[in-house]
Amino acid sequence: MASVPDLRRRIGELASAIQVHRGAIRELERTKSEVESDLNAILDPVGRLPLEISSDIFLRCPPSNPTCNIREAPLVFMRVCHSWSNIALSTPSLWTTISFASPCAKGIPKLCNDWLNRSKTLSLSLSISGSLDERAAGLVEQHADRLQNLNLALLSGKELRPLIKLQFASLTSLTISQGEVDPGPQRYREGGDSRFYYSSTVDECAQMLCAAPNLVECVFTGLTFSRGALHEYPTFTQPSLKSLRLGTDLQTIGLNSILQYMTLPALETLSMTYLPLSEFNAFLTRSSALLRTLSMTVYLFDYLLPVEAVDAFFRFLPTLTHLNLQFGGGNLSEFFESLVIRSLSELPNLRDMQICGRSPQVVPSTRGWSARLVPTRRCARLGLYGRATTTPLIQIFWCCCKK
Repeated sequence: MASVPDLRRRIGELASAIQVHRGAIRELERTKSEVESDLNAILDPVGRLPLEISSDIFLRCPPSNPTCNIREAPLVFMRVCHSWSNIALSTPSLWTTISFASPCAKGIPKLCNDWLNRSKTLSLSLSISGSLDERAAGLVEQHADRLQNLNLALLSGKELRPLIKLQFASLTSLTISQGEVDPGPQRYREGGDSRFYYSSTVDECAQMLCAAPNLVECVFTGLTFSRGALHEYPTFTQPSLKSLRLGTDLQTIGLNSILQYMTLPALETLSMTYLPLSEFNAFLTRSSALLRTLSMTVYLFDYLLPVEAVDAFFRFLPTLTHLNLQFGGGNLSEFFESLVIRSLSELPNLRDMQICGRSPQVVPSTRGWSARLVPTRRCARLGLYGRATTTPLIQIFWCCCKK
């Protein structure tokens, strides 16, 4: 019978042999993986394509708002094989757009930063929803000079404060909307008046606009607006802004007062609630803008507009081609003749006009006024809508031929 030392020596020899064979197995597995990769490279149709074509295929795969989901493009490409990973990393435009919610998991900002760095020097599109914590704000700051499109769905205008101090020299499109409120961060839940804490002010919106001097399109939508006064804000110019949407619901009434401080010489499209004629005229005169599309909501129970005010309003818009008027209350029939008959003569370039009221009785009987749509110039269209309808109750096309 073998002695204890002999058995221990034998066990040591077997353990050493096992380690040798394990090393050999690992080497065989590595070699097998390399051979499989070589085979995949030969058989994979994507890998055999020129980089320009395979990159174009990859660019068509991500969703419109790609996230850090490893099961979706483009991150999923990094997990298929070395060939696909190399194609993805060699396609900077694949990494120019990302969306994420804030606050987020600890590793998400680094993942987003690596993502955006793969875009090299290309312009970026970034969408953030929720509450802008320090990590998310830091990510925006790090890439602010390359941001071209920024979409913020935040709980409050106060979330904009870390961004206001930045300069977005390349930003051409900005959208700011109301994010999800419940459950909000502790700092908001402790507030006495949640409407105040979950609101935005003209100051915050104006400062954000000033931080992006080269904007072409700006949208404020769904915001709960706090009616605080603008604090001695100086007039500023946005020379490239062509489209401005200030919101058209009751919550955003007052946000249009920002126009008192803006000069927009390139403005072509404007969406807003009703602004008093003197203020709107001052804005148009100061901007010398050739406005082409106007969408405006008028709350008749707040603004008892005389017919003369409606007529005068349109005289300042001779270049208008598209007009959308929504009325939030009151009896529209009193203003209908002025809105339709008279505005058509005041707007020689008008091509499309839509009027929406709060009920199917948006307009009086078509008898009388329909025959008075005297053609003056070119073709135009009039659509009359009741509340919550996408199909016009009445739609009229008339051909306007010069005599």
